[in-house]
Amino acid sequence: MAFLALLSTNLIMYWAGWDQIWKMMLAIVLGYVLLGILQALDKGRTPKLDFRNGYWVLIWFAGITIISYLGKYSGTTAVHAGQLNLLGFTGGILANLALTIVVMAIAWTCQLPSDREHQILAESGHPEQASPAD
Repeated sequence: MAFLALLSTNLIMYWAGWDQIWKMMLAIVLGYVLLGILQALDKGRTPKLDFRNGYWVLIWFAGITIISYLGKYSGTTAVHAGQLNLLGFTGGILANLALTIVVMAIAWTCQLPSDREHQILAESGHPEQASPAD
């Protein structure tokens, strides 16, 4: 189910067009910068995020950005809104299928160990994780 959800998300973003994707990715980059600043200045008030286990998200964002840039969909009435117009409908589907396979495989290898999940939830004060029950 996760594979189909990610593929659907990729296709929706691809068909939304380059004009939408570059703006969304700029907002995401700014969000990561702010999150990094928060983590650096936090002084232990919130659980530390494991950025090293989440690099698959950056690969996904980079992939969908590149595919969108190579695509023909602009999201505007303009014929070319900065994208290269190399991938059409079928090429976009195939590229997004390949991206989904790669991202799912990388994400699978980046899973947090169960004990680290419980630790993060306990640090955040999440009530259902007061005592791990596996």
